[in-house]
Amino acid sequence: MPGESPDFNPQEGNLERIGRAYATTLRHQELSRAIDSFSRRIDSFFGDDRLYDEITETYASFNLSGLYQRGGELSTETRFRLRLDLPRTENRIKLRLESEDDEYDDENSTSSPPGAEPPEDNDINASLQFILQETRNWSISLSPGVKLNAPLEPYAKLRLRRNFDLFSWRLRFVQAFEWYESTGYGSKSTLYFDRIISERGLLRLTSEAYRNQEGYSPNDFRVSQKIRLFYVLNEQVRLSTELAIIGHTQPNWHQDHSFFNIRARRNIHQDFVFLELKPQIDFQRDNGFHGETSVMLSLEILFGADYTR
Repeated sequence: MPGESPDFNPQEGNLERIGRAYATTLRHQELSRAIDSFSRRIDSFFGDDRLYDEITETYASFNLSGLYQRGGELSTETRFRLRLDLPRTENRIKLRLESEDDEYDDENSTSSPPGAEPPEDNDINASLQFILQETRNWSISLSPGVKLNAPLEPYAKLRLRRNFDLFSWRLRFVQAFEWYESTGYGSKSTLYFDRIISERGLLRLTSEAYRNQEGYSPNDFRVSQKIRLFYVLNEQVRLSTELAIIGHTQPNWHQDHSFFNIRARRNIHQDFVFLELKPQIDFQRDNGFHGETSVMLSLEILFGADYTR
């Protein structure tokens, strides 16, 4: 063709474009895996429920915490969780025993959402978790169970998780459906955005919407938006700061509660015994959004797969 270099080869041009596309794909995959790895190490160090629900096999955790609130009020709480792989099930069926339940879980808020009953100290939840599908990017599980209080209360949960990439972010979408005898059917939709911001820092944005039949009017959802920053101070200490806004969608969108906390967590023994200090300030509508301070000190023991390194 006129104007073309005598050495021009269309096939070489196509190969170059394919090579650039392949290199771009590899860079995206490398970034995705780096975010996954960093996120797992952070979640493992902080004992985050998401990691232990999706990644590890057999695990156990025990948590003893004391909460000191303004006015001198002091309260203590103990929690435990145990998940066992049942033999000869190819890691597809788990037995779970726990002293708490995530029906009203609000990720580290010291206050229960409106309409929620605080868990009794002697409540124990037992369930079988059936892993229907589990890959790096997909997870589907079904968990029928019973609350071992008086009277017994059956429940069932279906949980779907999907991971995907968006530019420099790693996204995780979790959709949970539930049925409780006391509250009827419910659903919780959660979207996480993770991004590495430095060699030692991870940024996480979380959006969530939850409702059930008994505690919420039609079209009413409890919604929350949270910003959390994790920082690796050294091999033994991790820090996090969290800002959250929680509200409802009916009768119109409004804010009920917001809080800010700082968590300093230290590995005090061989990657399974941790001590944590968490000062927090809460602003609740019921108290005219006046700031209420509190400090929580926790000792936690974790057994299971180790992703802290």
